[in-house]
Amino acid sequence: MASSSQHIPVTIVHGNKKHSVTVGTSSPDGLPTLHNLRAEAQRVTGIPAAAQRLIFKGKTLSNPNQMLCEVGIEPDSRVMVIGQKPQDDPAIQTVQSIVQRADSAQSRLHTLTEEVRGVANGFIPADLRAEALKRQSRQCAGIGEDLMKAVESLDAMSIDASREAARAKKKSAVRHIQAILDRVDSLSSQISTLQAQR
Repeated sequence: MASSSQHIPVTIVHGNKKHSVTVGTSSPDGLPTLHNLRAEAQRVTGIPAAAQRLIFKGKTLSNPNQMLCEVGIEPDSRVMVIGQKPQDDPAIQTVQSIVQRADSAQSRLHTLTEEVRGVANGFIPADLRAEALKRQSRQCAGIGEDLMKAVESLDAMSIDASREAARAKKKSAVRHIQAILDRVDSLSSQISTLQAQR
């Protein structure tokens, strides 16, 4: 065993790309582990360590604390990395699509808010006010329904713990949509108040 830190050259294969790396360690025993290899794989492929599947000689390497020499990795060995970069994750793409729908609803909400403000400020003739508020109430309810469908779509998504970026994106999307829903509720209350006024 080496008394100083050991560095092992390894070829990381991901898809049709090959990356030559040198796996080192900062541990006291000086021997690189699978954890060190995962860090190098993340650096060259962009795949988060938690989302990687390392394969060496047909076997999946899963214990990050194992030393490379324990699994048979020697200088110039080839290790295959399987996994997806966060931006390639289909779950992230699905979340982004749902957020786009929510943003479209938010845009409609902004326009509707301006229309309701116009009614509240008396910019519509009194004889048309009741009908305008009724229409605006229906539009507000429709926007709320669209946003609730978006939240339901997000809730229906099952994303495993290893896909941290997708889980974070989903959580952020739910908060974003919830904030828009709060504005919908506020506008709906404002419309109800205006309808109650004579």
